[in-house]
Amino acid sequence: MGRKAEILDQVLDRLRDPEQVRAVVAGAPDDVRDLLAKAAAGGEVEPDPRLYSYYGGRSQRPQAWAIERGLLMRGSGWDGGLTMPAEVALALRGPGYAAPFESVPPSVERSAADPVATARAAAAAGAGTVRLVADLLEAAGKRPVPTLRSGGIGPRELKRTAKTLGYPEPDIRLAVSIAAQAGLLSHADEQVAPTAGYDGWREREPASQLSTLLIACRRLRPVRSRPATSTPAP
Repeated sequence: MGRKAEILDQVLDRLRDPEQVRAVVAGAPDDVRDLLAKAAAGGEVEPDPRLYSYYGGRSQRPQAWAIERGLLMRGSGWDGGLTMPAEVALALRGPGYAAPFESVPPSVERSAADPVATARAAAAAGAGTVRLVADLLEAAGKRPVPTLRSGGIGPRELKRTAKTLGYPEPDIRLAVSIAAQAGLLSHADEQVAPTAGYDGWREREPASQLSTLLIACRRLRPVRSRPATSTPAP
């Protein structure tokens, strides 16, 4: 048992050495090299019907030459199927090998959108955005949101504002960015507060308010804030 394990370790050491594998293949007959190159590239290896034959003596086909040197292995079945060890395939492919890849886009099922439902959902989303930004600006007008010394709104203030207004924290972060881009919210003097343009925006019709916010969204540059996992500066 110990002798078998020792021989197996020696075989593995040889196969795991790409230079040794390539050196052995370089000395192989032409038909053997062609066979191994095809196998290393992922091609199927034709089985040798004489590998298990008791007649006619030893096979002289290239498969037999490769098997004797551990470059190909017999399968577990009786059909003569052959496989190439992964170490041999990687050695023969070389460091610059890249497996062939042809991407096939997934099939996506589509259904026609209901224009009425789409318009209704868009109107609700627009009204919700106007209400969110208006609530934020009103709250910031009453109590400007302090910023960190390093700049940006800290996670503690974002959470506090979200809780006070009853919105999810990501929505508040987005509202801050939109309002700042629209020129309705200033980010200076270690605090965030409404600008002078807020009063005029507040007096406009909701559709006009939304138009301003949509234009800002297209030019959006998020106001810097620290992630919730960060520790606010002292």
